Amino acid sequence: MQDMALYLDRKTAQKGLLGILIAAIGQGTIPLYWILLSAVTAETAICYRAIFGFVFMCLFLLLRNVRREFLQDIRLKENWIYIGFASSVNFFVWFLLVWGAQNGFVLELGFGQFVQPLFCALMGMILFKQTLGHLKAIALIIVFIGVGCMFFIYGSFPWLALLVGFFSAYYLVLRKQAPAGCISGLIFENFYNSLMAIPLLLFIGAESVNMFMPSTIHLIILLFGAGCITSITQIIFVYGVQRSTMLTMGFTGYLSPIITVFVGVVFCNEAVSVDKIFGFCCIGLALVLVFIDTVRTAETVSDK
Repeated sequence: MQDMALYLDRKTAQKGLLGILIAAIGQGTIPLYWILLSAVTAETAICYRAIFGFVFMCLFLLLRNVRREFLQDIRLKENWIYIGFASSVNFFVWFLLVWGAQNGFVLELGFGQFVQPLFCALMGMILFKQTLGHLKAIALIIVFIGVGCMFFIYGSFPWLALLVGFFSAYYLVLRKQAPAGCISGLIFENFYNSLMAIPLLLFIGAESVNMFMPSTIHLIILLFGAGCITSITQIIFVYGVQRSTMLTMGFTGYLSPIITVFVGVVFCNEAVSVDKIFGFCCIGLALVLVFIDTVRTAETVSDK
């Protein structure tokens, strides 16, 4: 496996970082949208998200002048293979996110997003042979301490958080192997997700006609909006993923869970304990060290 982001210039890497940060804001606040869809089950919501997301991306393709790029990407076998596996993993992650938001696990979803960057950093070192500088190594140890404290004082085994964290990181590994661009890649993903969603939706419909045929215009608009919002966020996120290393994503991935936890506490009235506050402080300190290390590295490169 190769991480091509290691060979990009500084300006491109900065654009990738900005894309990840913008996408993180959208991903951190998305639980509020899933709560609006509490009238349908989690599996119904992700099925409609996938189908409407595919429709939205096809319309987007027609409006944007990227058809030549898409025709080039569709000929590459690597895109069909890696995005096929990645979309299956992503479909499972979306189910966990929607189910967790609808069943009162917003804080645990935030915890899962805290664990995900650790998996990113570990996969970056193990699979891509990426190395840590001294400050980033110290930052990683501090993050382990903070997240470990949250893990052991959590009160119950955070199975949902660990599943979300691991499979979200593994999705990134698979997606980075596909050379498809942001728009083409997302069309591939939503196409594969639709292939999984339609049979599942038909099965759900066989049991409950009301779930299969949403009866209100308001609900249909919300379901279509889920496809649009998640597609736009995913375009920006994949743009950043393709221009950032796994280690960079490992350390910058904490903005999204911080926002998710904030949403859980402020808007969903979920309790936050001392162990979580300690964990957040550790992560904040780690991010400061990473920022200092990034600035020093950039200055060294510019001096050369």
